[in-house]
Amino acid sequence: MKTKWGIILVLVLAFFFRVYRLSSLPVSLFGDEVDAGYQAWSLATTGRDYYGNFLPSYIRSLSEWRAPLTMYVIAPFVGLLGPSNFSARLPMAVLGVLSIYLTYLISNLLFPKKFIGLIAAAILALTPWHLHYTRNAVEQSPLFLLELLGVYLYLAAKEKPFLYTLSLLSFVLTFYTYSVANLATPTIIAVLLFCFPPKIKPLTNKKNLGGFLFCLLALLPIAYQLVAGQAAGRFKSINIANDKQVLDQIISDRNRPWLTNPVLEKVFNNRLTAIGGEFVKNYFTALSPQFMFISADPIYRHSVDHFGVFLLVLSPFFYTGLILLAGYRKDRRYLMLALWLLLIPVGSSLTQGGGNHAPRLFLMIFPVTVISALGLTWVVGLVKEKYRLLVSAIIFSAFVLNFSAYWYRYTTHYAYESSHVWQYGYELLFTQSRTLIAKANRVFINNTAEPVFYRLAYFLPIRPSDFQEQFTTDVPTKNIIPGFDGFRFAEKFYLGTASDLAGIKKLLRPGDLYFASQRTEIPGDWDLEKNPPAELKVHLTVRDFYDRPLFYVLSK
Repeated sequence: MKTKWGIILVLVLAFFFRVYRLSSLPVSLFGDEVDAGYQAWSLATTGRDYYGNFLPSYIRSLSEWRAPLTMYVIAPFVGLLGPSNFSARLPMAVLGVLSIYLTYLISNLLFPKKFIGLIAAAILALTPWHLHYTRNAVEQSPLFLLELLGVYLYLAAKEKPFLYTLSLLSFVLTFYTYSVANLATPTIIAVLLFCFPPKIKPLTNKKNLGGFLFCLLALLPIAYQLVAGQAAGRFKSINIANDKQVLDQIISDRNRPWLTNPVLEKVFNNRLTAIGGEFVKNYFTALSPQFMFISADPIYRHSVDHFGVFLLVLSPFFYTGLILLAGYRKDRRYLMLALWLLLIPVGSSLTQGGGNHAPRLFLMIFPVTVISALGLTWVVGLVKEKYRLLVSAIIFSAFVLNFSAYWYRYTTHYAYESSHVWQYGYELLFTQSRTLIAKANRVFINNTAEPVFYRLAYFLPIRPSDFQEQFTTDVPTKNIIPGFDGFRFAEKFYLGTASDLAGIKKLLRPGDLYFASQRTEIPGDWDLEKNPPAELKVHLTVRDFYDRPLFYVLSK
């Protein structure tokens, strides 16, 4: 009963921390989130992606091809609530809370009659890595949930064999979420089969065989994309074997003026040794205290500065848990956690910058969480019973203080200091200029600061059915209108750039609007609102949190 109320409290707190200021923390939708939201709205209202493809198994976006399941998950929320930051992110928060509950269930299956499940759920609820990504409309939430669901159903199938089919279906669906699944899912399945081999007889009954056949059929569309379709080229573009910097370094090293033995140089300095070295560096970086507990991912959008992907206070319990894993290495439950932890970083380590790339390493969260819960339980168990409550209170206080420091940094500093990496300003730009756009004859929009087309469509908004009917191309044409390079959408929209401010003046006619970017079109630190140029009127200025101009809406 205590654990029942305990897990309810953990889930309620987890939900609060994932929906609090969800629309504005992070400060705005990143481009990938906007794209996912608009694709989801299109799927919900027309059954097609915004290119007009009916229920696609792989989705074509303006900038790339994407695995579709995240958009299908978001679709009912955006369809019911309309396009907004909140409706795009809410489903990921919900999936995040569900994955915490699955962590609780799996831990209880592996370690019954202990508080491991409740402790693991509480740790995960307060883990910066999990918290940050379940507040974003990105692929990690559905991937993580489906992997955990597959694991839970597989373990539970020991008592209910029909669950093997549902487990396999869950794993199949992971391939429709994020490219990380291409290697991670087979790895997790192999670990489960090795540590908890199923009995053959239940697998071969008619119901399971029929279910396995259905799973195979469900896999075929994405399998085609992975082998011969648009997904096939993704790994080629990011794997370390194609890292130009690594290859350039080999060439540079081989041409040093002091080298006298070119044969030995080729033996010790070649593509194989360079790629191998890069892989090893990535792998050990992923498992390092620096990444996990101190400084996390260097890409500011991926993690919060001054903190690791896990709370620092967790570190002693994680390393205690590792010692337990070594001591109980013959126990298949501990072996499963160890293999998961050691094998999951392999895929990311094969990619450029993969050693501390938080999105690609996201599946590390589960083993680290449960291992830490084991370590914490063991440490408290060592204490004499009369002191356990005091020690537990001290540990709890340490977690609260560490999380409070993180939460303060996240909500007070990161929320605003990171605005540039979240491409802040476009939502305000288009929502606040709706009336101006409706009255305008022609609307010119800068498309060189960031890709702006799907932001215009999502925030204005443009109904997906209208987009599908009116969209022809996003390939820019030089001088599509004299003095403006770009492309046209519908009757009035032109997306691209003018040559300069003088070109904007020459381009505009009475009744036209120009959406200008400070970064790419306005010279120096000239503030057009405070010092408007001759012949131009400034209708709207969007500023960052330092009061610097980002965008202007201009007319003659």
